Amino acid sequence: MVRVLFVCMGNICRSPLAQGVFEDVLRREGLGDEVFVDSAGTGPWYVGSPPDERAQKSASLRGIDLDSQRARRITPEDCQSFDYLITMDEENFRTVSALCREDGAEVRPFLEYAPERLESEVPDPFYGGPEGFEHVLDLVEAASRGSWRISGGACETTMPPDQIIAEGVEVALGERLLSARPMSGGCIGEVYRAELSDGTSVVAKVDRSGESQLEREAYMLWYLREKSELPVPEVYHSSEALLLMEFMPGGGNFSAAQDHAADLLAALHDITAGAYGHERDTLIGSLSQPNPWTSSWVDFFRDQRLLYLAGVASEAGRLPANLRGRVEGLAGRLGEILEEPERPALIHGDVWSGNVLAEGNRITAFLDPAIYHADPEVELAFISLFDSFGKPFFERYHELRPIKEGFFEERRHLYSLYPLLVHVYFFGGLYVGSVEGVLDRLGF
Repeated sequence: MVRVLFVCMGNICRSPLAQGVFEDVLRREGLGDEVFVDSAGTGPWYVGSPPDERAQKSASLRGIDLDSQRARRITPEDCQSFDYLITMDEENFRTVSALCREDGAEVRPFLEYAPERLESEVPDPFYGGPEGFEHVLDLVEAASRGSWRISGGACETTMPPDQIIAEGVEVALGERLLSARPMSGGCIGEVYRAELSDGTSVVAKVDRSGESQLEREAYMLWYLREKSELPVPEVYHSSEALLLMEFMPGGGNFSAAQDHAADLLAALHDITAGAYGHERDTLIGSLSQPNPWTSSWVDFFRDQRLLYLAGVASEAGRLPANLRGRVEGLAGRLGEILEEPERPALIHGDVWSGNVLAEGNRITAFLDPAIYHADPEVELAFISLFDSFGKPFFERYHELRPIKEGFFEERRHLYSLYPLLVHVYFFGGLYVGSVEGVLDRLGF
């Protein structure tokens, strides 16, 4: 069994989040029984304390439970009993390296496993607000998806990813592959930054399981590039096993770019269609998203979003039967709550912080779309639910496309049920409680 210890300063913010996220990734990769994970701090201040309440709240919104963790201080014995000591920042790295100088454990900075991120350290969010904890979660999720490979686990396949990428790069771009470094990703849609012989980089998504439906993702990116001004990666090559895309610059700090994000999404929402849905089914994550053209938004949202997701989440064993019944009860009375929008709007469909890149005050890319034509308030509800953007975004968006009365009071909660049910399907856990809370709020 491989043993991994995450280390920060006090062991109440960053390293507990890293432990929780990494354990979750291992569980989903089927490696939970092969890797032991713990966390510790370099200082003694919080020994015996649970993780910071803000850390627990941020983690719970992503379906991760930190409740059982208690802070402890790293000891010299940890240098012998753990295979990897993973540090959050340079100061932690120096302290742990000095402590373990004569022992066999490898000491590594955590963000070494997230080369696509511009940051070299996981910042301490203790003295900031909730957005700091969200940013830490984004970083540790990216690094966790890269670092699970230290366990020795691998996806079952008949061809290694480097070979798949090399062959695709040569055929599609006429270049040689020099290296492929993991970015965020797993057995379903492994993601790599591929360095090519001409000195450029591309992003390669490899599907060795046949479950990712890369062709649908390529289609959605193509559609957005053809029909909108939204910045998305150009697709160079698409097949059942490989998707090659433009490498987009930028990082995860877009606090100064919220006005630009509002400009881009408002313009996207101005693109309309003759009905709700889309010309073909799309994806949200790896889950099929049905989009039959429907003249009524209320009918579409009821049948293709609420009832569809409640059904698949229930059949996957993650949504309890009583909650499915409550969702169905709400769906049956949806016409009493929602009015038909003025017209359909093209939406990105999955605007959370991990799918947005920025440089300074400009958004450089929106990634991993889940497109269809909808009430644009669905997009705004998703952004509000996951705090993708804050007050400046909504103020600027309202200037461009006035947000109707009642959205923040009621409709955003109703529309949040769709992404919450998606998360129940994928992750279960505390997202079930979030669905129940929304249903309680709506009186169903």
